[in-house]
Amino acid sequence: NFTFVGNQTNAFRLNTGTLGHYLNGVVDYGKECMRFQTSAGNAVAGYQEGADPKFSSVLFDCAGGLAVQPNPNPAPGEQPKEDPAAADGAVAADANNSTNVANTLTSTFVNGSAEAAVTAVDPSTVSSFFDAVDYIGAVENAQDTWWQGWSCGLEASDPC
Repeated sequence: NFTFVGNQTNAFRLNTGTLGHYLNGVVDYGKECMRFQTSAGNAVAGYQEGADPKFSSVLFDCAGGLAVQPNPNPAPGEQPKEDPAAADGAVAADANNSTNVANTLTSTFVNGSAEAAVTAVDPSTVSSFFDAVDYIGAVENAQDTWWQGWSCGLEASDPC
């Protein structure tokens, strides 16, 4: 589970050979959610299940849209580096991903009603290494305090 919040560049930069299965996330970014480059995964244009990065049960809420678009005026002979069709395919491959719902995070990283409405995938079904959870994002709700004492600077009483 993860929550990415920011406004610098992109939450995901998927380039040469990048793979991975990203589960149960919330992405709140001021720019595009991801820079999915043509070299990511198997380096073939478009999305190929099993050969490219995969997203399951992720709420994407980014002011700049889902993915960086290719340069509309490339230099002669320049090939596009961005592959927004692959980004679209990676997100569309799981019906529990969302790109059209605004996040309702509170205290910057605590889930609200929009996050609670997303069906989570049980990570323990992907690998027994993971604990079973039934929510997306890093922090389920205001009553979830697992993170306190584990990180610093997230609450006034625990500065870094």
